Amino acid sequence: GTASILYVVCMSYKLGYKNVILCGFDMGDKYFYCNTGHTSYSFAKQQGLCAVGFANTIYNDEDRKRSIIEMLVYMDNKFKSERGGGVFMFTKDGVLSQHLRSYDSV
Repeated sequence: GTASILYVVCMSYKLGYKNVILCGFDMGDKYFYCNTGHTSYSFAKQQGLCAVGFANTIYNDEDRKRSIIEMLVYMDNKFKSERGGGVFMFTKDGVLSQHLRSYDSV
């Protein structure tokens, strides 16, 4: 779904989880897919994560990618400071691994 990575992390926080381990989110090519029929489309659109011009297409937008990474780092720090946990990458591959710790490093 659209910006599913943020949805998963924010929902995990709301549900009280200590750790979130991301699998399959590398922020590489063809990352963003905006499907207007998906239930999270209106939320993503409101957050500026899915531009109307890209509806139902795959695209790679560096500004949106940077915004998502900044939000994930913010949420990682929030999990860390409030719960002693964090947002982790399952592997050390991909762009996100440059910004988040891998789970096997803890």
